[in-house]
Amino acid sequence: MAINFLAVSKTYRENTLPWRKEIDDFIAVRLSDTYRLPRGSAVQVLHELGRRGTSITRAQLTGHVRRFRLAYLLLNGDTRNALDVECAEKEHVASEPYRALKKDGITSWSQVVKLLEKGTKAETETKVDAPKVPAVEAEMQPSARYVVVLKEELDALVTEQVTFREELSKLSLRLRALEEHQEQLEPMAVEVVSVPTLVQKAAAEGNKHVSVVVAPTVSKASGAQSTPEVFDELPKTSSYRGITRPTRYEKAFLERMKRMDVTAARQVLKAVQAIARDHVTGGLQVKPLTPPSLARDYSKNAVYSARASKKTRIVFEPSKGALVFHDLLSKGAIRRTSEF
Repeated sequence: MAINFLAVSKTYRENTLPWRKEIDDFIAVRLSDTYRLPRGSAVQVLHELGRRGTSITRAQLTGHVRRFRLAYLLLNGDTRNALDVECAEKEHVASEPYRALKKDGITSWSQVVKLLEKGTKAETETKVDAPKVPAVEAEMQPSARYVVVLKEELDALVTEQVTFREELSKLSLRLRALEEHQEQLEPMAVEVVSVPTLVQKAAAEGNKHVSVVVAPTVSKASGAQSTPEVFDELPKTSSYRGITRPTRYEKAFLERMKRMDVTAARQVLKAVQAIARDHVTGGLQVKPLTPPSLARDYSKNAVYSARASKKTRIVFEPSKGALVFHDLLSKGAIRRTSEF
């Protein structure tokens, strides 16, 4: 059965606060013969400590076990883990007990076993008597021990913070994936709508240009949401590239926008407003419409595409007379056209 073998060190006994030594004694007898904490026993150990009036966190419990395990491995000459060796060489909190044993001349596990068998209380001072500590320095030693305690508490808090950040990062990635999945599943509203009077008149006259934005009358029979308020918010003038001019919305643009639900139409509206105000950001991904054959179907002048959402692209033309919004195309449709 494991015991608190660190107590064979006189340095450990002198530099360890009584309450900390009590915790070490309590934890040690619950470890395995190789000074590991049995799987699934952490909660029980913390609960038993709490009942005794001692409350520590799981990270602090891990720190206590780490001190035992590191000293046990190094005393047995196990240096396979480079981190263990690095902790021993540096003044790390986890290697403090091992350094205390080493200072008392205890450098192997066989020495620890012999001392435990004799039942000695580790009278293992070196042959050369250590110089007496001046009175002032002796008074400072308790403060130094408290600094070590505070450092260990800080290490425990840092460990918990790292764990929290990792969990938060995983949740953020999962939320982003769910949002993308939801956007892919957003259905386009299919509904029977009545064409606005002005659009009907323009179509009868063979004029495909419509210069006035008209709120469409949407049939409620299909149960889809209507979007007349979105049409009212479409900008009637623009300052794209510093040129003030009216905006014009083609019949194809209006018809496709009418068939969208409110969420999709709002995304288009937001992109149109940004273009009209010349607030073009990287998110809009404004670029010449390709292939050239597709662009020529709309105008002989330069025609551009802008991203309204993950699936929808706006086709527009900054002509001299007006900022013309020609059409709304799906990203897939543009890609398939580019393949020909």
